[in-house]
Amino acid sequence: MVNGGMQTLRKGTNEYTCMVTNAGPMCMGRVAMEWAQAWHNHTPPPYALGFIYMLNGDAGMSNTDPLATKPAPGNHWVKTGPHVMMVGLAVKKMTGFLAGPIPTQRSPT
Repeated sequence: MVNGGMQTLRKGTNEYTCMVTNAGPMCMGRVAMEWAQAWHNHTPPPYALGFIYMLNGDAGMSNTDPLATKPAPGNHWVKTGPHVMMVGLAVKKMTGFLAGPIPTQRSPT
């Protein structure tokens, strides 16, 4: 970040943007970048499916309070190893195919 904005270090050959964040290094596709911008600006997210990947895992975050910066009672703090994330309003529609709500606590299995 330079003066509160992003700076390109090296232009890639695909639609993913990679960055270092407080949560850890991550790469986002175009739709995920739009989703992150909407989340940051408190505006409606795109109605599309976006992907984020964190090959080094993350530093931890709350599954119930996206603005939490540290563990606290009841905020379901989790640290996750390498993973991918799906974001966007399309993900909400996909949850209708599940047999219940998406859990906020990790399962040991």
